[in-house]
Amino acid sequence: MGLIFTGFGALAMVLLLLYLSALHPELSPVQQMSQYWYQYIWFVGLGVAGLFMLGREAMRPLD
Repeated sequence: MGLIFTGFGALAMVLLLLYLSALHPELSPVQQMSQYWYQYIWFVGLGVAGLFMLGREAMRPLD
């Protein structure tokens, strides 16, 4: 599950960057961040949640 969250967060971030560079090339990177900050935060949060899940599984004792 952690890999799914991390992978989807990374894939969505790449797709967002491709979308912005292809359809809104007139915006500077700062304008893009200020206009689409909610999506950036959402995708980064998904990736961080996935990394926490992976870390929890990696530290679990082998019983």
